[in-house]
Parts: sequence; structure tokens; C-alpha cells
Amino acid sequence: MKTTKITLIIFAVLSIGILLWMNILALTQMLEERLLPKLETVRVVGEQLHGLRDFNSIDELKAWLIQDTTNNSLVLKPNKEGIIKFNERCEEFALQLQNNALSDGFKMSFAVMSRIDYYNKFNEWIKPGTLHAVNLVIIGNDVYLIEPQKDEFWKIAYLE
Repeated sequence: MKTTKITLIIFAVLSIGILLWMNILALTQMLEERLLPKLETVRVVGEQLHGLRDFNSIDELKAWLIQDTTNNSLVLKPNKEGIIKFNERCEEFALQLQNNALSDGFKMSFAVMSRIDYYNKFNEWIKPGTLHAVNLVIIGNDVYLIEPQKDEFWKIAYLE
């Protein structure tokens, strides 16, 4: 009887472990299929970073976001076949905001928020199994995320 209980417990623990492992594999596959193909890889070599700088202050970031039109008018580019598609995806806004910042001489990164982080910030859920694309800037030692569709930003970290 005792051996049967131990066997059942071991079986239950192994089953849970297998289910967790399968969920991790499914999430990894979803990320690779949905997000990674959409990201553009940019190779930066030496002098290409010359002239780019961080925003000097929150006021400078605010002023730049006010004049930037990404949240009001997204510029779509044709794909290799010459077709322009808008998938209403957040990464299109985040990539455009990043490109606009780089064109204006500012450093800005592309970042993603998990579903729970998005809920904690905006109090609304995004679809299960998805991430949300945002931008990241550093001002002094403070790290900020930017919601490119709303021109909202908030501090997420302090760098020592």
C-alpha cells in the first residue's frame, strides 16, 4: 500500500514536470514563430553610432514625443513583394518610433512586455500567448519604457 502511494506521488510529480516542460516548449515555439521573424536585425559597426545620444532629460523626451507622429500616423513600408500590409501589431509602432528616434540622433531600443506586465501597467489584458512591443530609453541612470501608441512612458529601473 505504501509503495503504491509513493509510486502515485512520483508519477504525479513527473506528470506535472512534463506538463510544465511542454508549456515552456510551446511558449518558446510561439515566441520564435510570432515575434522573432518580425524583428529586424540591424548590424551596427563602429562609426554608425557616432552622433547618437541618450535623451538629456524627461522634458527633452516629452518634447520629442509630442513632435513625433508615430502614435497618430504610422508609415508602412512595402515588403519584398511590394505589398504594404498593416497587421495592427504593436511592433510596427515600436519599430517606427525607434527609427524616428535614430533619425533624429537619439538612442532608443525595441523591447517587449509580458502579458502580466502589460496588465499590471495598463489594467487590461492582451491576448494570451502574446507579448507587447514597446521602446526603451536611458536618461541619466534611469531606464524608461515607452508605449509608442500612446506616447506614455514610465521608469522601470535605476542603473548604478
